[in-house]
Amino acid sequence: MKQSIFAITAVLTICASAAAQPVIFGPLSGSLGPGTFIVIGNISVDSGDSLKIQPGTTLKFNNNVQFEVNWYLYAVGTETDSIKFMKNEGATAWGGIDFNGTADDNSELVYCFITGSNSCGISCNSSNPLISNSTISENTSTNGSGIYCASSNPTIVNCIISENIASDCGSGIFCGNSSPSINNCSISGNTASEYGGGIYCYNSSPAILNTVVEGNFGNYGLYLYSSANTNITYNDFYNNQGGNFSNPPQGVGQIVTVNANGDSCDIYHNIFFNPLFYSTTGDSAFYLTANSPCIDAGDPASPLDPDGTVADIGAYYFYQLIIEPEVLDFGVLDVGETDSLSVLISNTGIEEIIIDTVYNSLSVFTFDSSAIGAVIPPGDSLEITVTFTPDSSMDYIDTLYVAIE
Repeated sequence: MKQSIFAITAVLTICASAAAQPVIFGPLSGSLGPGTFIVIGNISVDSGDSLKIQPGTTLKFNNNVQFEVNWYLYAVGTETDSIKFMKNEGATAWGGIDFNGTADDNSELVYCFITGSNSCGISCNSSNPLISNSTISENTSTNGSGIYCASSNPTIVNCIISENIASDCGSGIFCGNSSPSINNCSISGNTASEYGGGIYCYNSSPAILNTVVEGNFGNYGLYLYSSANTNITYNDFYNNQGGNFSNPPQGVGQIVTVNANGDSCDIYHNIFFNPLFYSTTGDSAFYLTANSPCIDAGDPASPLDPDGTVADIGAYYFYQLIIEPEVLDFGVLDVGETDSLSVLISNTGIEEIIIDTVYNSLSVFTFDSSAIGAVIPPGDSLEITVTFTPDSSMDYIDTLYVAIE
C-alpha cells in the first residue's frame, strides 16, 4: 500500500456537458466498458461465451432487470477504478447478479460495488466464483440479501457486506448446502427478520477466517443449523442483536485464553471486542483505528498484510506506517528560490520496515534518496527532507509515494 503527501493544492474548474449514456440488453460477450451503460432488459453471459467488464464501468439497471451468468465473467476493477452494479435513476430496484449452475468457476468479481437489488446482490447457485475486494450493500431479498449460496462454494475475501435487509434468514450471507470460504471480510449492519443477521447456515460448512461480524440485527450474528463442521477461527464477533452465535461448534465463544496481543479469546482465537472502525459510513467506513483489537489479531499462518505485519481481522488492514504531516505546504516562493520541509515516517507495527522506494513526479520537488533501503525498527521513525525549487510562476501539486518491502 502506498502513502501519499500533497505539497500544494491547485483548484481547477471543469465545465462539460454529459453525452447520452448507451443502453444494453440481451446476451453479452467480449469486452464492455469503460463508461456508464443503462441496462433496459435482462443481460446475460450465455453458455460458451465470456464477458470482460473493464475497470471504470458502471451498469445502471432498470426495475427488476437481472444479470444472468451462465459461463465466464471477468469483472475486475481496481482499487481506484471500481466496477459498479446499481439501480438506474428512477428505478425502485434491480434483480441482482445470478451465477447459475453452468457458470465457470473461474469467474471473478473484484473491486466491484453492488447495491440496490431486490433479489440478492449476488446469487450463487451450484457455482463457485471469486468475490474479492468488493462492497455488497443495501440489497434486499427473502434470504441472503448480500450473498446467497445454494450448493455453492464461492471464495469471498476482503469484502464489505453491509446494510442488507432480508425478510427471512441470513441478510449478509445465506449458506444452504454450501461451503464458502469467507476471509478478511467485514459483515456489519445487516438485518434479518428471522435468524442470522450477519450469516445464516443450513447444512453447510463454511470456513470463516479473519472476519468481523458486528452490529447485525436479527437473531444472532451467526446462526448455524445442522452446520456443526463450520470452521470459525481468528474472527471478531461483537454487538450482534440476540447474541453472536446460535449452535456454534464446541468451544466457539467460550473465553478460555488470550491471543498474541494479550486479549481474551476462545480456543479458536476468536475475539469479542468493538473493532473500533473509523466509521461504518462514508469514505472511511470499516477502516480500523490505531487502537483496534483487530490489528495483528488474525491468523499468523495467513499471508502477511502488505505492511509486513501479521494479518489483521476485517476487510481493511491497518497500515502500520504513519507519515506526518499528511500535507506539505511550501507557501509562495519566487522562481529559483529553494525551501525544504521534513516528513517523518513512523513504524507503529511490531516488525521492522524496510523502505523499498520513494518517488514523485515533478522535478521541482526532490527528496533525500538515502531513505531508500533504510530500515525502521518497531516504534522508531525516519525523517525525509523534501526540497521545493519552483521553475516557473504557477501552482504545483505532487504526490510523494513511500513503498515498503
